[in-house]
Amino acid sequence: MTAIADLHLGLPSDIEAEIGDIESGADDLDQLRQTMLGDAETTDTQFRTASGSSPTSSPGTSSQLPPPN
Repeated sequence: MTAIADLHLGLPSDIEAEIGDIESGADDLDQLRQTMLGDAETTDTQFRTASGSSPTSSPGTSSQLPPPN
């Protein structure tokens, strides 16, 4: 019979993380997300304007999205 002490998942040992690096990376990802949402909103507005639709008449417009940086 296998003893509990012999069971393992094969996971690597704990790593040392630099909190500042994690926070900086998270800030960079948030800025990228906001930029992408702003770009998507601009493109959506351009398509709606070109098609003759009101750019503010549907979900996902500027009243619901955060402003791009």
